Amino acid sequence: MSLEATIAQKTAGTDASEVLELVLDGVKASKVTGLNQFTKLKVLQLNGCGLTSLEEFPTLPNLQRLELADNALSDGLDHLQDAALMHLKASLPSLRELDMEGCAVAEEDAYRETVFEMLPQIKYLDGALAAARLLP
Repeated sequence: MSLEATIAQKTAGTDASEVLELVLDGVKASKVTGLNQFTKLKVLQLNGCGLTSLEEFPTLPNLQRLELADNALSDGLDHLQDAALMHLKASLPSLRELDMEGCAVAEEDAYRETVFEMLPQIKYLDGALAAARLLP
């Protein structure tokens, strides 16, 4: 089932503006689509979906927690910094928790520092407090 079809199924009978949390773990998709109308969403889980890109990520002004663990986000920190993180910063101003553990990009040396530099509002990265930013 596509990401859009799964979203429709999980939110059937509920107005998009009332949905605060969506768990879409394991739904196969290369990029995130079909979420633009969920403006009050606070939690979005997209773990293990096979995502390869964060470009065109929807603007979700109230999103506080984004889980992207175990996806195929591996374009490297240069791409992540230049495109994806800049887009996330603009699209997700309320984001406080980001999880990309298990993604190849999270294994790069400067991953934590780059994320905290680009998204200074983050309080938790991959389950660790921002105070632990220099941990490997």
